[in-house]
Amino acid sequence: FELFWNGRIDGQVIDDAGKPANAFVELLSADGKQIPGNVNFSQLTAKDGSYHFRKVPPGRYMVMLNPNGPSNGLPYALQYYPSGVRRDKARVFELGAGERISGINFSVRALMERNSQVRVTWTNGNAAEGAPVCIAYANTDDYEPLIGTNCVGETDKHGLAVIHTYGNSQVR
Repeated sequence: FELFWNGRIDGQVIDDAGKPANAFVELLSADGKQIPGNVNFSQLTAKDGSYHFRKVPPGRYMVMLNPNGPSNGLPYALQYYPSGVRRDKARVFELGAGERISGINFSVRALMERNSQVRVTWTNGNAAEGAPVCIAYANTDDYEPLIGTNCVGETDKHGLAVIHTYGNSQVR
């Protein structure tokens, strides 16, 4: 058998109408340390909007909502608990051995979807068929380095693709 004397952090995500919201929730080490592999540190909320980080070792942590920004089915902006959009605005939790921190709840507002057509070409001006189209939202870890982890589709034979963005977010 396995015995863990580690802590828990849990909460719920609700929308502005008070209903459970579908979102990704991520646990981050406030000290930049890697979270152990036995901790499910990134998860989709349950149907009731709840999330539970279990087997969390003692340390300093932050909780983040939609770390890659909004997407289809998850139209909510990135948010650090309690309501910041940048890491320096996040609340840091000190979790002791076996401690449980509850009530780390998020209240979110669904963002309006915007559709934009983009055209990708080679340097000679010819259409780039099958090119991956990736976006990075402002305030995400992907925004500055443009690492392209949030790929939203590929171009057609004319080099065209439609991207879906949400709210008034700035994207690259």
